[in-house]
Amino acid sequence: MTKTSNVISIALITLMLLPSLGTIIPADAETVIVEEEGWWVDTTVDRNKNGIGDMIERHIDNPILLKDGTLPIIVDFDHTPDTQDVQMLEQFVDYQHEWYLPGIDAVAGRIPVSLLEETTTLPGVVMLELDGIMTIQNGDAVALHGVDTAWAGNWI
Repeated sequence: MTKTSNVISIALITLMLLPSLGTIIPADAETVIVEEEGWWVDTTVDRNKNGIGDMIERHIDNPILLKDGTLPIIVDFDHTPDTQDVQMLEQFVDYQHEWYLPGIDAVAGRIPVSLLEETTTLPGVVMLELDGIMTIQNGDAVALHGVDTAWAGNWI
């Protein structure tokens, strides 16, 4: 009975260890490197896929956004832009730099409307998006709601 128990125990241990042997033996499979597509390849920002965001095309002559023939634009890159990228934009499309946006691999500034299409052909540029205009909203709420007491030294 002991001999039978030993044989069964060894058989069960072997049965449990057998699948792990497959991890030791290297497979002769080809290594396939899959390059991830950028977000700009398939996006709702640019439905006609011309590299210019649809909101730019919709508001290209909006008097609120248009200033001296330029629009506020976010230029998206396929890499994190640096000073050389800004200089390239300034040189080739009269870009007026305002902000670096490294979190989204972009810069923000103004570009003449007449040079938008040319901007999309520059090296590394993958998309142009309409930027907003920074303004103070609800600036009079402080006085209207009386929440300026802390500033006046009247601690609540």
